[in-house]
Amino acid sequence: MLKTTTSLDSGTPTHLLAASRLPALYRKYGPLIYSRCRRLLQDEALAQQATEEVFLRVLAALEGDGARAVEALAQACETVCRELRPPQ
Repeated sequence: MLKTTTSLDSGTPTHLLAASRLPALYRKYGPLIYSRCRRLLQDEALAQQATEEVFLRVLAALEGDGARAVEALAQACETVCRELRPPQ
């Protein structure tokens, strides 16, 4: 669920500020995240699913503390791939 708080600087709802930053993050880090997920999961469909989930989690992180976005990308990538990896 999206938070309805506002940025003190602009009065803009934080979920709108977070969502506005997501496309730039996706352009910059999307191929890298997809590549990492593809390597970890060895499956294109799962890698795409994982990449989408990573960015959903990053969106949630941006709503709280935007300075942690890159850290959230790395953590979410590892977590999602671990969750989606088929049992050995």
